[in-house]
Amino acid sequence: MEKAVEAVNSGQTFRQAAEQYRVNKDTLYRVFKKKKTGEELQTFPESCRSRQVFSQSEEEELVEYIIKASRIGFPVDTKTLRRLAYQLAERNTKKFPDTWETGRTGEDWLFSFQKRHHNKISSRTPESTSIARATVFNRTNVKTFFDNMKDLYGRYGFEPGDIYNPDETGLQTSQKPQRVVAEAGVKQVAQMVSHERGETVTMLGFINAIGNSVPPCLIFPRVNFRDFMMNSAPPGACGFASRSGWMTKEIFLECLHHFASFAHRGPDRKVLLILDNHESHVSLDVVDFCREKNIVLLSFPPHTSLWTEQSSDHSSGRFMLPVATGCTAIQGDG
Repeated sequence: MEKAVEAVNSGQTFRQAAEQYRVNKDTLYRVFKKKKTGEELQTFPESCRSRQVFSQSEEEELVEYIIKASRIGFPVDTKTLRRLAYQLAERNTKKFPDTWETGRTGEDWLFSFQKRHHNKISSRTPESTSIARATVFNRTNVKTFFDNMKDLYGRYGFEPGDIYNPDETGLQTSQKPQRVVAEAGVKQVAQMVSHERGETVTMLGFINAIGNSVPPCLIFPRVNFRDFMMNSAPPGACGFASRSGWMTKEIFLECLHHFASFAHRGPDRKVLLILDNHESHVSLDVVDFCREKNIVLLSFPPHTSLWTEQSSDHSSGRFMLPVATGCTAIQGDG
């Protein structure tokens, strides 16, 4: 607290000093005000002070382990963290509360630990990632992709407005209602929506490296397409229907016809389409059509379209994939 007060006197804000020295901002403000006016600060006996089981350096090592485990795809859950902390305290003969369970710390320690290091760690819900996706993103595959891109840039001289990235996403026909202000004490508050349980409509969008976009393509989960499905759709958008509502090879080819009608091309001007290698994007009909319309195709390495930025512990470099941004930089070796 004394160091935080000195930091405020040196010109830092109360928030900056509180975060740097891990003290409460409101308490820091009161202590600073009392020191400035010369009031006597309230002191507490040694028995009333909180006792931290691990030292600051030991907790920093634990935080470093948590971060490293999450980066390699094996994050630590709360129960494992509590068991690990208990084992560390027992092995290093630390004095810990009697309320700790056998083989596991108390939940109050976990809460305090997360609060002390809130700027580095937090509780998150992990996403399932297959081994194939984790292992295929490597230096060799990424370097091959950028070598191909560099070759295309040098051959055709693409401008940022000529570089497009298409991708599919799901749209819900019924949105989740927001919080509202209503009568207190009632059991349920209703809000009128078109469907209680909506359906997923696939949207294919084309965005170039300067932020311009082509009107989207919408794929409805229907056997047959009807014109009324496009009511209130964005101007210029086109619609299709498939039984599953997902993209197919035939529909993707139709979407490329739609894209070609909006992309500015010419006999001496080509456009670059950077896309993932989903099975619906790979067909001879697509390749033939793109050759005819001066559209150059470049595929991301398999299972890497979600990795827009990846840093590696065993190298000093960082890879960056140009997902709708057109960035082409690789830092580090190779």
